[in-house]
This record gives sequence, C-alpha cells and structure tokens, in this order.
Amino acid sequence: MKQASVASLFALLIPPPVRTDADIASLLGVELSLLRARLVELRERGVLTGPFETEAGEIWKSWFSTAADTEAAAGRSGLRSDAPVVLPMPWWRRGFARS
Repeated sequence: MKQASVASLFALLIPPPVRTDADIASLLGVELSLLRARLVELRERGVLTGPFETEAGEIWKSWFSTAADTEAAAGRSGLRSDAPVVLPMPWWRRGFARS
C-alpha cells in the first residue's frame, strides 16, 4: 500500500471545499491522531495555521493560496513533497514499540 504524501495532504487543504481534519484523515487513509501530529509539525514550520474549531470539526489552513505554493514553502523549510504524512517514529521509541 502506498503511503499518503505531504503533497496529497496539501491538495486536500486548499479550498474549495473546506475539509475537517477528520475528513482529510479518512481520504488519506491515516489515523486522525497521526495526521494531527503532522499538521502541528507543519504549523511549526510556518506552512499551516490552525486548528480552527467549526461545527463540523477542526480545520487547518495553508498560509498560501495554492497547493504548489504550499509545497514550495514546505520545501524551503526542508520538507520534501513526497514525504509521508505519517511522521516517522523517533529512534528512542522504536525499542519500546517492539516490547
């Protein structure tokens, strides 16, 4: 199974339509908690803003008007557009995951 990429995430974040993080997680086939970890990381990189509470759920927004501009900004921060949405497990937790 192919992993969802950051580029596919950016394509889903640009409206219309406005999607909640739960909708995006479902479309990408990833767990919501894992998607939220990446969204927070992208906010720290200065690429996204949010979350914003709505009646439907939480939404996140790109600082940029197109997915291409968002990808370029992520690239400038050191993140490749083909990187997986799910963050890699840190080396210090890998041993605990096996036990």
